[in-house]
Amino acid sequence: MRDSDKPNKDEVNKPKDNVYEQESSDLDEAAEGQEGDEASEGDEGRKKVDPIWCLVANIAEETEFGEDKQIKRGVKHFPGGAKVYCYPALWGDGYERVKVIGRHRGSHKYVTMIVPSKHLTNARAKLVYSPYIVKRLKEHWDGSEKSKERAEKSAQWLNNGRPAGEVRQSEEPVTLLDKFINWAQRLFSRV
Repeated sequence: MRDSDKPNKDEVNKPKDNVYEQESSDLDEAAEGQEGDEASEGDEGRKKVDPIWCLVANIAEETEFGEDKQIKRGVKHFPGGAKVYCYPALWGDGYERVKVIGRHRGSHKYVTMIVPSKHLTNARAKLVYSPYIVKRLKEHWDGSEKSKERAEKSAQWLNNGRPAGEVRQSEEPVTLLDKFINWAQRLFSRV
């Protein structure tokens, strides 16, 4: 280290208050320059966000995993019982796989993942106020009554027609032959 790079004694012994005041004033100036950061007294600088209706569910406490159907607590990225915020159906798979936002099992940070819908329980429509969640879901959900109804219908479908709060029962796999038999029975029962 060269002598010109070393701080002199006066700089080292300077009171720390001046440094703090400079840093905090820089932060204040940066906050003033952001749009939409108008906060009233008592909000402590938090952004005001309009809530949105969203489909919210929990990860099942126990899930089957693998060919030998081992029982695991939760899924790979979310612990059992974790609250997740669901996107609406995004692709045509019948909502078998759902894109969700939730707190990761390890880092506890919000992450976006795709999970099988069979691992979701207690689906319900809920108003969401979290700025992080609202920012990511506002293109898909909003605060309207129509959005609330869509979330309620999705929740009912995820719960297999059961009221919110009841745990979804695992279903036996249906073969193509079973589907054909059911279709034929419905067809001939009308005649």
